[in-house]
Amino acid sequence: MRWCVPKIILTLMLSAMLLQTVLTSCTSPPRTVEGSVATDRAALISLYDSLGGPDWKSKEGWLTEAPLGEWFGVRTDADGRV
Repeated sequence: MRWCVPKIILTLMLSAMLLQTVLTSCTSPPRTVEGSVATDRAALISLYDSLGGPDWKSKEGWLTEAPLGEWFGVRTDADGRV
């Protein structure tokens, strides 16, 4: 079975995760952000594997050692975090 995840779906999924983080940080006291660039990379690799990444039409940079911000469709902050 071939999976093709349109860019908009991936963008919406990542945006929803970011929105949840923003909303939580606005309603909760400041907290230390858990994880690291390495855990972000692992999460994105898991996403790629579970959503048929090898069959994506646009996957430039994915699964490389490039900074995560250079992976197609991934945006990071100044610290390289997703």
